Amino acid sequence: MRAQAQAAREKALILPVADPSQQADQLLRSQDDVPLTEAEQAELDAQWEPEIRRRIDEIESGRVKMYPWDEVKAELRKLIGA
Repeated sequence: MRAQAQAAREKALILPVADPSQQADQLLRSQDDVPLTEAEQAELDAQWEPEIRRRIDEIESGRVKMYPWDEVKAELRKLIGA
């Protein structure tokens, strides 16, 4: 598979400027459609676990402040003038 990926990368690099970004976007989006095996999901969960625990600890300790989505959305709209 590595050789196939390298060949696809080389072909993508010679596309016109706009095309590679569109292809990359499509490739990234396509990953959401590919179901993971149980082993892949377990590995992914294990990789994310320390980060999730760190974030939970920050919230529970009060080191970070949580904001309701409605407040965040209103602030973003003010910033972009929407």
